[in-house]
Amino acid sequence: MKTLSYRMRIQFLIIFVFSVVAQLSCKKDLEKNLSSIKLTGQSFVTLYLQKQLAHANSERKNSILQLIRNIDYTNIISYKTEYGSSWAATLSGYHFKTINPEKQISSTDQSKTTILTKVVFDCNESGEIQSAHIAQIETSQSIHFLENELVSILMSKSKSFTGFLSVNTLYNDLLFKVFYNKGTAEQISSKQKKVNHNLQKSTNNLEQHSASSQIGCTDWYWVTNYYFADGSIITQEVYLYTTCDESFPSNGEGGGVTPITPCDKIKILKNDTGFISKMKALKTKVTDFSESGYMVKNGNPTSFDLINAVPGSVGEISIPISSILNPIDGIMHNHTTGLLSVFSPGDIQSIGQLYDSSKITSLLNFSMTAVTASQTAYVLTIANISQFQSFKDTYLSSSMGMDLFNSLYQTLYGITKTASSADNEANFLKLLKATNSGLQLTSVDFTTFSNWSIKTLNENGGVLEIPCIN
Repeated sequence: MKTLSYRMRIQFLIIFVFSVVAQLSCKKDLEKNLSSIKLTGQSFVTLYLQKQLAHANSERKNSILQLIRNIDYTNIISYKTEYGSSWAATLSGYHFKTINPEKQISSTDQSKTTILTKVVFDCNESGEIQSAHIAQIETSQSIHFLENELVSILMSKSKSFTGFLSVNTLYNDLLFKVFYNKGTAEQISSKQKKVNHNLQKSTNNLEQHSASSQIGCTDWYWVTNYYFADGSIITQEVYLYTTCDESFPSNGEGGGVTPITPCDKIKILKNDTGFISKMKALKTKVTDFSESGYMVKNGNPTSFDLINAVPGSVGEISIPISSILNPIDGIMHNHTTGLLSVFSPGDIQSIGQLYDSSKITSLLNFSMTAVTASQTAYVLTIANISQFQSFKDTYLSSSMGMDLFNSLYQTLYGITKTASSADNEANFLKLLKATNSGLQLTSVDFTTFSNWSIKTLNENGGVLEIPCIN
């Protein structure tokens, strides 16, 4: 064995010293960057919560103040999503509202259950916070596992998580709860409006029968879908409470089933020559590199504003919600070669974003149209406003809800770019039904765009076609 010379020992010492100095410098830079991220996150979050406080009623103010008292900014993190970015901070000692699950996390000692509560702030592409929700994770897996898998769990992308992910509103109202078994959703619960009815308001034991005496009441249920390996689903409903509103509208816009039949609504579009002309125009562009589309405004005649793709982009177009100055009545677009044969999760999510931004004239009359390179054409409308509003709150109003919907779409229901058009259509209908979406699918023949049919499911889960004549 040879010994090191004096010169070599000096060289080795110099290299060692430089490496230590470099590591210390990198560590300081990292700590500085982390500190900067935390301060930035805290300032954005504080500003957002102050705005919410300024516009909240007394009950909601109490909820926000409780949240503010429990936020721990020392470990706030930022992460990218498909819709922008999000901030997540720990809530310590926070009372999270929940409903006891039917399924237990494990058969082991429940005292070993790890519970982690986070408040998640969703930002748009400009970095501005748009919404906030509270998430709670329950699992028998270690806290070290949760720290490593946190973002994947929040985005419904963890392949090894077993436990519950519950999401409430910023005001701690129930939204949804999912049980994952090694990354697969086996149980999904959500709060849904199930019944709308009018009650007569009584004064001094005398019934008032005028229109102004009508009280609109909504029954709320906690609805759970259990998903099994053979593809079967069992649904369980638990009554929660009833809310009533004396200003409940009677025209159907505020809730309940629409007063016109599905085909009545579709016939308006079917007989609009301008609408059919745009569908045919979209058909001629299904082989282009990027999608094409129009924003629709009903009138006499109906007007159509072109939605331009980002220059040089390939694939789906983005609906420029921020640039829409006035509410619209519909979106028309195509899916080019290699894209889906039915509506994509992004298509569904854009309806929720338009609604939340007050950019829809009327939910009763709104439509989403897709003409695809798979030689399919569809129109999506809202058949039940109450159901759609609950569906939107659960799946379309937060990054966690949208990630869950994406997971359902692709994983549980197998709607993909490579599946057959018939399979995608059937599974899309099953997804709309399972999520109680309130949405209704209409197919249009790809050749002449003259034959329109309502698509739904029969009692056996098969596709049922109801032609809309004239």
